[in-house]
Amino acid sequence: MSGAKVRIQVRVDAEVAPWIREATFLAGKSVSAFMADAALSRADEILDAQHVTHLSAEEFDRLVAWLDEPPVVIPALQRAFAAYKSLDLSRDS
Repeated sequence: MSGAKVRIQVRVDAEVAPWIREATFLAGKSVSAFMADAALSRADEILDAQHVTHLSAEEFDRLVAWLDEPPVVIPALQRAFAAYKSLDLSRDS
């Protein structure tokens, strides 16, 4: 990722700061780069957990079998879809 930079500030307990500074030194990074990398890594973990569905082999097989089944006709849904298609959505606002 590159491009425009924005400032995000973080405050940590005084006892934590030396620990972080030592880690940044050992990693060969600035505190800012180290904190940005750590935050991005954690953000990726959280977003992955929310946006990706993990299935076991058994769950995957059940899902594929379910998707292979013929669709179930739901009359109320068919009527709603037909009513929607008959709407005039081209009106000028």
